[in-house]
Amino acid sequence: VSNAFSLILFMFLLGPSIPQIVRATKTILTFKMGMSTDLWPNVASYLAFGMPWFDGDPENRFNPAVEKWFPSIIMIAGIVVVVGLVLFGLRAWWKTGMAGRVIVVGATLSALLVYGINLLSGGTVFTWYMVYLTPVAGMTFGLGLSELLMFRSQASGGNVILRNRLLLYGIIGVYAFVVMKPIKRYSAISKQAMRSAIELARGGVFPFTEEEMRPITAGWWTSANIYDPYLKVAHNKRQLGYLMDKADYEKRPLYFILGGYSHAMAEDASMIALLEESGEFETIRVFPGLDQYQYRQFVYRYRGGKRKK
Repeated sequence: VSNAFSLILFMFLLGPSIPQIVRATKTILTFKMGMSTDLWPNVASYLAFGMPWFDGDPENRFNPAVEKWFPSIIMIAGIVVVVGLVLFGLRAWWKTGMAGRVIVVGATLSALLVYGINLLSGGTVFTWYMVYLTPVAGMTFGLGLSELLMFRSQASGGNVILRNRLLLYGIIGVYAFVVMKPIKRYSAISKQAMRSAIELARGGVFPFTEEEMRPITAGWWTSANIYDPYLKVAHNKRQLGYLMDKADYEKRPLYFILGGYSHAMAEDASMIALLEESGEFETIRVFPGLDQYQYRQFVYRYRGGKRKK
């Protein structure tokens, strides 16, 4: 009964989004890219350390990734710690009885189900689809640490309390040192520098001054309109051409902000050619993002008066 009632509430909230989801999966190429071979290593690494295993943007020196720091002793030690905690955590889950086993098996099967459905339908699974596994991973680490200390208490002689304290401090210290790297990067750098892009184009973010309202802003594959509600979405040359004519007629600067570069290129390469090869625009800044190349924000400025009809 409780499950049925929860389903009713869930469908009531999700229902309006279903037609949009169906349309998006059919029309947006991003959802038809197929499965990445990096998926499972990255999912495991995110759950363990809060960063991907593989570097999705190697040119970005700020991008956190396990493979970037893997040769270091501390990174290897962190992996050993996590593997140990997972093994002891699974042992602890098993010892809790049916409830614990259902949690572990259910979480595993649900992840495989998401993967299998998308694999058979030709869809794509992104790492953030597995974010719901985070609480299970956290509990597994906690249970694993507790189980390890109990195991050590039973197997060790001498001053057990002192040894367990040293082991506990060592594990926490190693793990904290490893996760400190991505935490500092994610705290200091925006995953998508949309605010910075708007500040570059207008000189500030909403609410704008009269001077900051003068530029015309447009974009595609970006959510920079969070900081600029006047930003126009232009995802084809006809729409962008209209804004270029408007900028020429009103003698106003025009800035175009592009995110999701590879996805935009796959959808309409001619738009990228207009921005980068026509001579009508200049690239004034590329803001690095985090995790993947697609999270970079490209800012273009219309040169003005050079509209090719």
